Amino acid sequence: KGSHLARLMGELDVGTMTPANVREYIQARTTEGACSNTIGKELITLRRALGVARQGGLFSRHPEDVIPAYQAKYTPRDRYLTMEEYSLLLPALPESRRRWVALAVWTGMRRSELDALCWADVGDDRIHVRGTKTERADRYVPLSPEIQPYLTPRGVGLVAAGWRNVIRDLGSYCELASIPRVTPNDLRRTFASWLVQAGVNLKVIADLLGHSSTQMVERVYARVNMEAKAKAVGALTLSENFAGRTIAQHRVA
Repeated sequence: KGSHLARLMGELDVGTMTPANVREYIQARTTEGACSNTIGKELITLRRALGVARQGGLFSRHPEDVIPAYQAKYTPRDRYLTMEEYSLLLPALPESRRRWVALAVWTGMRRSELDALCWADVGDDRIHVRGTKTERADRYVPLSPEIQPYLTPRGVGLVAAGWRNVIRDLGSYCELASIPRVTPNDLRRTFASWLVQAGVNLKVIADLLGHSSTQMVERVYARVNMEAKAKAVGALTLSENFAGRTIAQHRVA
């Protein structure tokens, strides 16, 4: 989150920072297309950085004196890959990136977890995800048969090299595949959405994603497609005991 702060405010003397500087930053990021929730997180990073600067004698005021109140409106994204889109995206990727995308889609790992994954954590039937973001982030994820071809032969060191410009590059590859753009978090949402569409229990999905409850799964990650909705509605059929009755007969019953 600090990279954009450094890019747009890196030459500013922290001791002379004013609310106007921060408002200019907010406007610049908004113009660039950053969502309000992302900007809000960046301002939290700035607040903490100013707190460290204050402890070091570089900033004499309280961070709240220069950071204006900012209300972030968070609307979870709905974008995830359909299986057809996934099959179109893979050939559009260079071979060096197919493993990265396949791992993201079939394990639901966070970007930071994927970049840090080592071959020593890859077993024959499961991956040890050494996540640190939440209490449940350190977890084991079973290996889907779909991912096995990308893990052969085994190597040493990192499984998938870090992808510095992943958001920009993924967007370009999606355009090449003629599908709407996706982000790394959309790939994580793809994993959760495919699972919920297959009827998997939300608690199981939360455990696989490294969440302690199903709240984030329901709000952010799991998306139900029209096919699953149609299947649910199709299950609402009258039993033979009730079929053919009139409305009045149902009321009496």
